[in-house]
Amino acid sequence: SAHAQSLASASGPGAQARPQAYATRLRPLEINCNVAAGPTAYRKVSATTTDSKFTFNVYYFPLHGDTDPQAPLAAQIAAAAVETYDAETGLLGRFPLSDAGLPCNGGDAGIDIYLAPLNNLKLAGQTIGYGAGCQSVPSFIILNLFHPVFFSSLTPPATDSTGAVKSVVAHEFLHVLQLAMARKASCDDTRWVDDATAEWALDFVVPTIPRNQLAA
Repeated sequence: SAHAQSLASASGPGAQARPQAYATRLRPLEINCNVAAGPTAYRKVSATTTDSKFTFNVYYFPLHGDTDPQAPLAAQIAAAAVETYDAETGLLGRFPLSDAGLPCNGGDAGIDIYLAPLNNLKLAGQTIGYGAGCQSVPSFIILNLFHPVFFSSLTPPATDSTGAVKSVVAHEFLHVLQLAMARKASCDDTRWVDDATAEWALDFVVPTIPRNQLAA
């Protein structure tokens, strides 16, 4: 979409604000397992959906104590997730699957979002399913702390990136809904349409982003 392309081009040469397609295999020492192994080392901001069916948990590793700038960013992400949930589930009538009882699930049945670095610094976010398949599975989201969309909120002078942050969350959350669907097609067959419809969802949830909210 033109909106998504403008977001990507504003993030610097080669930067990619649009997340790529979801991953479907857990990697060793994934962030969700790190949190499960040492929950007291992380902090989280939680927000419950307006229909009270789910809670979003946004985890981050504190770097500056009680004044950590990640705290307001995590709160912004949690609020964006609730708004995105309302928009996308209301339109599609589709809902996430619970990760209750699964290992490395963040400690509860909530929808987990981890604010953490990704190896690919050009990637704004990634959605990862529990297990090797891409249908009928719960999933979690990683948002790249060092991507300009998020990092610009942490470094002075802080940038108002509300629209940009919400657009990334909107893209990723549609992948959460897609992975929850019972589908018969292979992952290779669904990946292209999944990413295309996630791009459409980004524009549906955030039709426009003011230029001053695009990552520099």
